[in-house]
Amino acid sequence: SLVNTPNLSILGTLDLDASPNDFAVDGDYVFAASDSNSQELQVINANNKSFPTFITGYNLAGSEDAVSIANWGNYIFLGRANSNGNNFFVFNVGGDCSLSNPCLIGQIQLSAYPNDLRVSADGNYVYAAANNGAMIRINTTNKSNPFSDGSVNLNNAKAITLDITGARAYIGTDGVTGSGGINDEIYIVNISNPAIN
Repeated sequence: SLVNTPNLSILGTLDLDASPNDFAVDGDYVFAASDSNSQELQVINANNKSFPTFITGYNLAGSEDAVSIANWGNYIFLGRANSNGNNFFVFNVGGDCSLSNPCLIGQIQLSAYPNDLRVSADGNYVYAAANNGAMIRINTTNKSNPFSDGSVNLNNAKAITLDITGARAYIGTDGVTGSGGINDEIYIVNISNPAIN
């Protein structure tokens, strides 16, 4: 049982005019993967927890929802529910760019859109829980030129969430194979360089 648990309370709220599908947080700043058709990436200042403020949004071409997001240093990685075009995007919010003016610097079409994203500690790899039943590794050593350099098949069960720690990735799936059969819902994958499976 929980002992001496502090009371939970709402500190502040903000109307984003759209639903956030995922968040990434860096200090006082929140990055949202949004279902907005005009602001798939949203940036929020939460320095004042009682009154968070909207900084800016970035409009990607097309109307597909952003579904996943992660950040590392000055870079934001965004996944989009698009199976017929680019669905992984890299933004820079440092240098000549800023939190109020994020720059789209790289993009790629993965074999399936990423439902969840995690970044390696050094920022050189992003791991994606892919909608087609795989975990995909994206090489982001050159943030302007990301590319997929490995994947592991999860018996065609749709990957919906993942986390990484050290040399392991933990992926959660919907437990249904491509043919409708029942499958396991958690996979543990070796991601020690250079292995992925």
